[in-house]
Amino acid sequence: MIGELGGRKPPLSAAVLTFNYDIGLDFSLSSEGIEFDYYLEETGQGVPLLKLHGSMNWFRLKENRKIIPFTAKEYRTDFRLRHVGNSNPKATCPITKQAVEKLRNQYLHGVDAQPVLVPPTWSKGEYHREIGNVWRRAAAELKQARHIFVLGYSLPPTDQFFRLLFALGTEGPAVLRRMSIYDPKPGPVEERFRDLMGNAALDVLNVYGQDFGSGLRHIDNVLFENAERMRR
Repeated sequence: MIGELGGRKPPLSAAVLTFNYDIGLDFSLSSEGIEFDYYLEETGQGVPLLKLHGSMNWFRLKENRKIIPFTAKEYRTDFRLRHVGNSNPKATCPITKQAVEKLRNQYLHGVDAQPVLVPPTWSKGEYHREIGNVWRRAAAELKQARHIFVLGYSLPPTDQFFRLLFALGTEGPAVLRRMSIYDPKPGPVEERFRDLMGNAALDVLNVYGQDFGSGLRHIDNVLFENAERMRR
């Protein structure tokens, strides 16, 4: 999402909202030297990486249930490449075992071995207190977003959580100028997003029949070649 502040032309800002548990994006951002923050606390620094269903590198302290992330810089030291037959090398990072052991050495009362993962159900219950700051930040980012890009998410009919989050977020004063959806089979996905957005979709919704990689390249073009126009 690309946001603007006030009536002037600040640098473009971005935030990532994801339902994925994996740490692929975390590792990629860290490898590129891009500072990011999960916003498990109310404030943070860097690009918001908002993992709405938890993450494989988040763990709870046994003492007070506070969530502690095993940071990207730490797990980069455990990253390895391995070859599977004659195929391309694949990345492996046995994050859970090493993270728990290192965190146990840092915190007196230890940490739970099970990562913080929020089940993809409507009732989030106990998780609201634990990662409520992440959800609040996501709603705030949606409120100020001018441009939203959606990749790898088909808005399944059962996902009422995202529908509520989107409704809360887009009630803000910012005017959404562009919402781009990327999906190899866009027909049903486009229909669901048009139902979600109602009349607002007529002017701002763009749907592309592209896979994840092609979508990223298109976004790269939109962001960098048209940055000045997008700031207006």
